[in-house]
Amino acid sequence: MRLELARPIPPEVPVGAAVVLQVRVLDAARNLRGGRIEVMAGDALVATAELVEYRDDFNETDEFAVRAPTSVGAFSWTVQFPTQEIDGIAYAECALPLTLRTAPHRTSLAVWGGPSPVRMLDRLTITVGVKSSGACALGGAKIEIHDHTGAIIGAGILGETPWPGTDSLHWTEVALTGPSAEGPQCWRVAFVAADLELPHLGSTAEFGFIAVNPPRT
Repeated sequence: MRLELARPIPPEVPVGAAVVLQVRVLDAARNLRGGRIEVMAGDALVATAELVEYRDDFNETDEFAVRAPTSVGAFSWTVQFPTQEIDGIAYAECALPLTLRTAPHRTSLAVWGGPSPVRMLDRLTITVGVKSSGACALGGAKIEIHDHTGAIIGAGILGETPWPGTDSLHWTEVALTGPSAEGPQCWRVAFVAADLELPHLGSTAEFGFIAVNPPRT
């Protein structure tokens, strides 16, 4: 007997993601329904599934999910049909090794609500939202505001509650002081993605406005 996956899985998956497997047992020439499939990470059992269908000379599980590791890097699973007895017949073990890699979740960043024009050295407020590609909670994470020179001129902490109407766009309002020079401005917001439960990639976004000299009285 031998094992195969009913459908391919990507070689790289996000950290902590649910990897969906469906396993076939080939060349058995018998109905193995009720048989057990195991997924091992080294010596640790991380998932089990049951063979539920027999057709066209192969046995198959339903789809089932296995959680990927929460750290970035290569990892291996062994999908196995362990030694077992089904309907009074003893079957030997067969196995299928899998080698995958985990990658950080991506993030996307948006900036809105900033006024233009802005009086020089006046206060202005922007809204910043960050979303995880894995819909992970980002509440408590930090964002930074940089001016055109790269200097940090402001910071904020993403809230725990997502923006209304979304499931994972975490946001915050940041108060800033306008520049001391007039003319077009291009500032940058950065999400550093540090100290999160699952690794994420950072992201940046730019926003612009016009700084004007207050009218003389």
